[in-house]
Amino acid sequence: MDLLTGFIPHGHCYLWQPPLVSLHLASDGIIALSYYSIPLTLVYFVQKRRDFPYNWVFLLFGTFIISCGTTHLMAIWTLWHPDYWVSGMIKAGTAAISLYTAIALIPLIPQLLALPSITALEKEIDQRKQAETRLQQYERIISATSDGVILLDKHYTYRLANQSYLDLHQKTSDDVIGHSLAEIFGETAFQTQVKPYVDQSLSGETLQFQDWFELPLLGKQYISASFFPYLEVDQTISGVVISLRNITPLKQIEESLRESKLKFRQLIDNVRDVLYLYDLQTHEMLYLSPAFETIWGIPCAIAYQNPYGLLEYIHPDDRERLTLVFENMGKENDLAQECRIVRPDGEIRWILTRNFPVFDDSGQVYRIAGIAEDITERKAIQNTLELQDIIVKNMAEGVCLVSASNGNFVYANPKFEQIFGYDIGELKGKHVSIVNYEDESTSAEEVNQEIRENVLEKGEYSYEVYNVKKDGTPFWCRATTSYFDHPEYGKVLVAVQEDISDR
Repeated sequence: MDLLTGFIPHGHCYLWQPPLVSLHLASDGIIALSYYSIPLTLVYFVQKRRDFPYNWVFLLFGTFIISCGTTHLMAIWTLWHPDYWVSGMIKAGTAAISLYTAIALIPLIPQLLALPSITALEKEIDQRKQAETRLQQYERIISATSDGVILLDKHYTYRLANQSYLDLHQKTSDDVIGHSLAEIFGETAFQTQVKPYVDQSLSGETLQFQDWFELPLLGKQYISASFFPYLEVDQTISGVVISLRNITPLKQIEESLRESKLKFRQLIDNVRDVLYLYDLQTHEMLYLSPAFETIWGIPCAIAYQNPYGLLEYIHPDDRERLTLVFENMGKENDLAQECRIVRPDGEIRWILTRNFPVFDDSGQVYRIAGIAEDITERKAIQNTLELQDIIVKNMAEGVCLVSASNGNFVYANPKFEQIFGYDIGELKGKHVSIVNYEDESTSAEEVNQEIRENVLEKGEYSYEVYNVKKDGTPFWCRATTSYFDHPEYGKVLVAVQEDISDR
């Protein structure tokens, strides 16, 4: 019994039997040691896993276990010392901590139950591994594309840039990632050319623009840029994806084609002939060159408004034939026509039209391209030549045309061939010296050269010459030869000869 408290040690309850006292002593000691070691393990875990959301539970549970361990130490103490008030106070504290821990765990149970199981965690880990694999594939795809691709955040800072973009600006990843767009493009270009589009994309728009940019090494380049809002999982916009494509070669081709088209347009607009394009399906005049107004004497607008109205300007004698041609365009193979037009001032002009079919993808003719040529002067020359030909053929004198370049006959009228004893057309292509007489002192070619030199020197040369017929009969002729440009045969010598043998 303790003389101060009046209590007896707990060991008296066990009659101080060594086996029983040893049993309680060993059991309480081991329990206390275990209770004190468990909190150390929990504290170590909390220190290593600061990311765990319920660390406070481990600390509370550790306090509870330490309190329990202390009660077992007091059980050993009270075997010999009857400090039951102290032991009771410790148990009371342990009870309070136990009760608080139990109460705190009740609302935590649903949250703990909501934590994923080991199977779920393994599945999530597997999914994350697959997502990391897909991300690497996407990164390889983005890196392989020739387009420059970047990801900007809301502060216009680079978060991603593929190799094509880095090559475009002659930068490394360290030069770009984490830096602002203005640092790469320059403040002026960023504010005027890029920022407005980034801001629109941050508001949810998808858009595109093209402009010239000054790039390192490459110089001035024409860039096509596309802007796409970058959406997080919750569909909020956290940045902008920009795709850049260098289309400078295409732009240069486009400008070259535009320049070529302008030159071609200037060329056809200044051609003396009329060029036109007519649509067989819509019956519209799609194009009519300015030469139309000069030849027809009426505005192009009349033809554009009513192509059929042009038939009113066709000469009455040709109108019926041309109407049939107009109605059968695209069906007939003979697309070249001559006709007369009557201008508003009453002048009659001859026109030669040549039409060319334009085929669609199915091989059907759907348009007609054509050329209308004013052949009035040519027609006049032709009529004159035809009249001259009639006159020459019926002349009493022989007439021949000799090429100035090779000395061959290109034409001889019937009288000339009759004088020299040849059949009609027999002399054409033969050398003129065939009709010149030659003897021991002078060759036929020398006679020809003497005549040729006099004609070229004087322009016109009259002379008497000793000729020879096809059968070898020599005879005298009086001749006049001149030199001029023939529309069909080129430069020729024209000779008019008369048989003066009787004279």
